Amino acid sequence: MVFGQQRDQWFHAETVGFVAIAAIFIGLGLSSGWPANLVMYIIGIGVAVVTVIVLLPNYIYGRYELGEEAVHVRSYMNDASIPYENIISAGPVRWTETFVKTAATSLKFVEIHYREGRHKRRISFTPAERDRFVEELNSRIAQRSVSPRLPMAI
Repeated sequence: MVFGQQRDQWFHAETVGFVAIAAIFIGLGLSSGWPANLVMYIIGIGVAVVTVIVLLPNYIYGRYELGEEAVHVRSYMNDASIPYENIISAGPVRWTETFVKTAATSLKFVEIHYREGRHKRRISFTPAERDRFVEELNSRIAQRSVSPRLPMAI
């Protein structure tokens, strides 16, 4: 089962705003001649670069798949395959309760706490249809949960 990435209206407005700011600064820098407005031109180029590196890839990437054995999180800065057996907890969180490693495209986060070797990790992301994603994920986790293994007697 595949889910796309949730993108709120404010994210679209933010992206358009950054593109507009870059265009304005580049235009002002080019229109007045060199070197007087070189600073404006450089600021415009800087905003354009940040927009291309941080915001625009969120329109390309962002795929979350509930596979047979693992949940696959593929977003711009996150790329993880987490086996259901390693998941400690998963559920929706408010945007104020999480630290995000990537540009947030929505305020409707899902956070998964899991084990990777001896370490505990967490990953936050914003799937479309968050509630359905969490419900399906938790049912798959429950199907794979097994009773703790006891040491075998020798």
